[in-house]
Amino acid sequence: MKLSTQLTALREQTRGLTAPERARRCCDLAVQLERAGEYQEACEALREFWPERDGPLYLNDLDEATRAEVLLRVGALAGVRRRQRT
Repeated sequence: MKLSTQLTALREQTRGLTAPERARRCCDLAVQLERAGEYQEACEALREFWPERDGPLYLNDLDEATRAEVLLRVGALAGVRRRQRT
């Protein structure tokens, strides 16, 4: 499945969900994409909560466990980006 199709499906699946529910779905897709080696696409899956790669995260409406999950995904992806630059 192409990224645009996956992201469109993600938006459809998360419409009307709470922020924590949306974040968990975004993280699930990001994990799948990471495992496939699609790191840029994994970043795109987290765009709602990590809109700019060098900017702040949007975690205010998330519970502690979901916040930790988003931070873990972002940390993993940021680490990959860093290794790719060196």
